[in-house]
Amino acid sequence: MNNIKGILSWLGQRSVIIISVLIIGVGILLIWLISTYSSSKENIAIGIASISAFLAAISAIANLLSAVEVQKQRENNERPYIQGFFDTGNSGAIYFAIQNFGNSPAIDVVIKFGLAPIDYAKRPLGDVSLFSKPISFIAPGQCYRQLVNVGFVLLAEGNPTKFDYEISYYSASRHKFVENIETDLAYLKQAT
Repeated sequence: MNNIKGILSWLGQRSVIIISVLIIGVGILLIWLISTYSSSKENIAIGIASISAFLAAISAIANLLSAVEVQKQRENNERPYIQGFFDTGNSGAIYFAIQNFGNSPAIDVVIKFGLAPIDYAKRPLGDVSLFSKPISFIAPGQCYRQLVNVGFVLLAEGNPTKFDYEISYYSASRHKFVENIETDLAYLKQAT
């Protein structure tokens, strides 16, 4: 199955070239038919049949490429989109949120921090129980929030404001997705 998807993907990436080559082939066949024109009705019938076959092949390839694009759009529309982001609260607290913005559930969501912020209990955010193990299921629209710290402590002079993390997860059909995110919280210094 993956081999067929690979071939269809390869065809989709090179569709313009393939269709151009086929159209050039039809043009060459037409020129050959005109240059070797004889009054024989058999030759004319063979030439017309050949051109029809080439045009049918071009149409079939174009339909196949259209079906591949529709399949890609359907898969992209029916997949989870997990994003992790820092959010502020009314009290000046900064939260780290994980939300599924997609149309299907995400399974086995793993968050790995490169440089992790330190939370209110002086732990790296990656060591907090919510992020230390995979989140087994996040429904579409569902959001998990974890308090990191109050803004003036987290963003104090000398503390890092740039953080990076990787979120990996699976769709219900077991396709793996990975999101690499870098964020700079310097813009929140004015808000807290």
